[in-house]
Amino acid sequence: MEVRVKDSSSITEFRGKTGIVVSNEDRAFTIRISNGKERVIPGCDLEPFTPGLGERAKLLTTNGRIDDGLVVEYDEDEDDDVTIKFGNEESVIVPIDYLCKVR
Repeated sequence: MEVRVKDSSSITEFRGKTGIVVSNEDRAFTIRISNGKERVIPGCDLEPFTPGLGERAKLLTTNGRIDDGLVVEYDEDEDDDVTIKFGNEESVIVPIDYLCKVR
C-alpha cells in the first residue's frame, strides 16, 4: 500500500515522505521510502493514497480481507462511495476512505 507520512510525525526524517507499507503489527507499520530506508511508523502518522478509477486498492478496514481489488466505478449519487471488484467475486460498494492505493 502506498502512504504518506504526516508532516506532524514524531519520526522527523520521514515527515512528508511517500512510502510503501512493508509490514504491519498492532497499529504500527514498517514503511520503505524511495531511498530504501525502512522505519516503523505509528498508523496515526500515516495518510493513505486514495485510488483513482481503474487503480488497484486494498481495504483499510479489519474485515480479514487481504487481497487487493480494482476500483471500477465512483458512485455518482454518493461522492464518497466507490465500487471495487475483488478477483472473480461480486463488486462491493465501500466508502473511498476505506481504501488505500496499491502500486
